Amino acid sequence: MHFFFPNVTVALRNDCEHDVFYSCEFKNSEGHLTALQPNGIKSWTFKEILFPLRWCYVSTGNDVYGVFWAYSVRLKCTYCYFSLRKDGVYLYKEDKREWEKRPLYLDPLL
Repeated sequence: MHFFFPNVTVALRNDCEHDVFYSCEFKNSEGHLTALQPNGIKSWTFKEILFPLRWCYVSTGNDVYGVFWAYSVRLKCTYCYFSLRKDGVYLYKEDKREWEKRPLYLDPLL
């Protein structure tokens, strides 16, 4: 039996006018808060095996920060393109050709 595991790409683009700080849970990520300059893009590619979940922490300003799902099967994307804006995180929904604001979850221990 042959299984097909698609490649998934997650991309973050800083659409703020200042540095945005992020940390994501990917195999080849830095593992600490990293600055992404304005108009900068960071991306990761991996194989979707057994419904992986990938998350990112982002801070786009004093009042906008938290964790969001950078990849889950429910997002229905193999190229998950996120825009980091001063008011939050947006995912481009290719089927609708529009940006969808994604929720940010706060860590209650912070």
